[in-house]
Amino acid sequence: MHKNLDNWIEAAKIYAEVKGENIYSCFCKDFVKRHFTDVNNLHVLDAGCGDGEYTEMFRQKGAVATGCDGSHKVIEIAKNQYPHCKFDVADISKQIPYDDNRFDLVFSNLVLMDIEGISTTVKEFIRVLKKMGNCFFLLCIRLSI
Repeated sequence: MHKNLDNWIEAAKIYAEVKGENIYSCFCKDFVKRHFTDVNNLHVLDAGCGDGEYTEMFRQKGAVATGCDGSHKVIEIAKNQYPHCKFDVADISKQIPYDDNRFDLVFSNLVLMDIEGISTTVKEFIRVLKKMGNCFFLLCIRLSI
């Protein structure tokens, strides 16, 4: 397990309680609601799903949504908050437990910047995507100039 995942496991409950309070979180939720208007019957993987909020947003829009996260604590929170969604514990920095060509969309919000050496992660996302599927990442990048 990598250091950032260990940190998220420790911060899981606090994150779930305060995530909606910052302006960037509100911006991301609004953007996703406006951008993903036609996902009915699409198979969506919310990679690094945290407490499952986006997984549930996709499900409410008609997607067959699956969330995965390396933190068993946030997956437990997600399952309790959104019992109609499917959630799995999976470290996306390694091989993920899904069949090839399974998802129409791989969505990841504020996760990739915390993964060291994302080549395995990107290869796994491509592997589980259906032909002509899409990856969509929201990132927060700090530039020092």
